Amino acid sequence: MAQGELPSAEEARCRFCSPTFRYNERCRAGLIAAGSALRAVIRRARTGADPDTVAADDALRQRAARTITSACGILVTVPLAGTCLVSAGALLSFSCRPAWWTYAGWALLALLIPVTGPGRLVRRRAAGPGPRGRHRAVS
Repeated sequence: MAQGELPSAEEARCRFCSPTFRYNERCRAGLIAAGSALRAVIRRARTGADPDTVAADDALRQRAARTITSACGILVTVPLAGTCLVSAGALLSFSCRPAWWTYAGWALLALLIPVTGPGRLVRRRAAGPGPRGRHRAVS
């Protein structure tokens, strides 16, 4: 297809060319990889039979699972947050827009608050220090 030409009907229906399809495929691949990583973490052999060793191993497994789950959240959320931001900007940029576009634009911007930094920072500080901040006294 030359520059400036309209695509044919077959090219226009090509679902493999759409950005949405590529995002869905990337998301699916990332979620499959995360599922296999979680499975590897869960099925990993124990390092010992001592109760302290088992407790430490459980803590490591929990931290690894939380990290993998957080990565899945970022994988899904970041592109959707960008879509919210661009859509809100488009809705609010019209000077002669209907009133409901204003409400919809501000609602899309409000959806970004829990996803972006300020909301995450407040929740993280309220949770206290992470596992690296805790020290166990050695006797």
